[in-house]
Amino acid sequence: MRVLSLAFVVITLLSAVAAEARQAKIGDKTLSVSPPAGFCEVDKSNKHDAGWLTSVINLMNTAGVTVIAAFPDCKELAQMRKTNQFMQTKFYVTAATAAIGKSSSKTVSETCDELKTREYSAEDKVKLAKAAEDYANGNSAVDAKALGVLDETKGEVCYVATLQKVKTKAGDLSTMLALFVVTYIDDNLLFLYQYTPYVDANSMPSAFANLKIIYSQFSAANRK
Repeated sequence: MRVLSLAFVVITLLSAVAAEARQAKIGDKTLSVSPPAGFCEVDKSNKHDAGWLTSVINLMNTAGVTVIAAFPDCKELAQMRKTNQFMQTKFYVTAATAAIGKSSSKTVSETCDELKTREYSAEDKVKLAKAAEDYANGNSAVDAKALGVLDETKGEVCYVATLQKVKTKAGDLSTMLALFVVTYIDDNLLFLYQYTPYVDANSMPSAFANLKIIYSQFSAANRK
């Protein structure tokens, strides 16, 4: 699914209030969403928060993906409000726009199978550069390497990894692990994205273990 690979990178180009679970509409269905531990809801009345969220939504729309919820790291959000610093750590709940209300276990399997061998093409990179120019608030993609599917429960969920480098508008080079879940709930194909700084070889197992916990909690809240 080409929109997935594009969406996965454009999210990286961007970047509080702790909150309880809330209900979010997707198509004619409702999902329960809440910030994972250490993440916060944005304050839409704050101009920095609102600008960041608008950029996330616009970037995702260019890739054919609908943002359901976006939660930045609480500490990074507080710093961004003071200095407009790029936020490396964030978590998003999104859906494939064209597949809203049309997805199944088979859709998950097909998407995961494609991602096992997916690479970023020259065409993808051109589209990403244009999206960044339009919506990424001065941040730009330097490189992205697909690391493939880390784990899978056939027809239910798979976990995918990418290593990404972003040049921030401040001129800094940020290297991040971008992991995401592919799953479906109530006929919607969902992508749960988690972005964390890449520090060393321990970064991957730590981030992967954390994403598995987040998915387990999300699934328990929405599969009843």
